[in-house]
Amino acid sequence: LPQSQVKSLVDENGWFLKYEPFVANLPNLNLAEVEREWRTQIEAFISTTGKAPTHLDSHHHASYFSPELMQAMLQFAREYECPIRFPYNGPEDPLLSLPPEIVPSFRESGPRLIGKFKVKHPNTFISHFYDQGVTQETLTNILNTLPQGTHELMCHPGYVDDVVIKATIYNQPRARELEILTSAETRKAIESNNIQLASFEDL
Repeated sequence: LPQSQVKSLVDENGWFLKYEPFVANLPNLNLAEVEREWRTQIEAFISTTGKAPTHLDSHHHASYFSPELMQAMLQFAREYECPIRFPYNGPEDPLLSLPPEIVPSFRESGPRLIGKFKVKHPNTFISHFYDQGVTQETLTNILNTLPQGTHELMCHPGYVDDVVIKATIYNQPRARELEILTSAETRKAIESNNIQLASFEDL
């Protein structure tokens, strides 16, 4: 949306706030602006592709940074009848990908809101195939130890070019992820463990 309509979400140049400024600005977020921006993004996706999103998620899991944000996301998921990414595996989950100050509130509100809205999501969220964890050994171990159920493996595969190098500090590992995800050893682990690859649409 135009900068004038989302003032609490952007900096003085009109860019969405980066991670740390966003967390610091949480008390000042205008929830109505958030909801208008999210709906506009979803509708833009639908008008471009001709279908609803396969699921809803957010960069750095920002939609879980407060109970109000999470509830707004769940309302959209229910309205548009699509699953969500739910980056939480129970009380013992360290939630390393969430800001430490967010964790207590999320542990209390997350499961409660999921129970209230009953939006579909995978049984578990796997986040450690990332950065230093991007190794064949890590991925093979993940595949060899999956329990029954549905699981989301967070990954960021890609081809690294000048645009990617300039756009994100997480650049070279993307090519390494792609190589490991498509390796013969990975394919073998998938087949030998009778794993069915799926997308959120299959939920």
